[in-house]
Amino acid sequence: MDLNTRVRIPPHIMTRRVGEDVVVLDLQSGIYFGLDDVGVRVWGLLEKGEAVGAAITAITEAYDVAPETVRTDVCELVQELLGRGLLLERT
Repeated sequence: MDLNTRVRIPPHIMTRRVGEDVVVLDLQSGIYFGLDDVGVRVWGLLEKGEAVGAAITAITEAYDVAPETVRTDVCELVQELLGRGLLLERT
């Protein structure tokens, strides 16, 4: 994944906090996806227009995790959200 990739949230996607987690819901298809606290932080950064690389940097700085692990995990999360239509790449 290109670390300069930026995404947008389609208008039919909504989020709701459920306890410690956030659920991302596609109102058109009924598809939903749960995010833990790190996922919520990534989502928030992407929602603000940050590139994937900036989200990786922020998570790496915030948590005691190897940068390679963060990169892999964030890229996999973004790819999964894109695949489910919960995020769209900006063009």
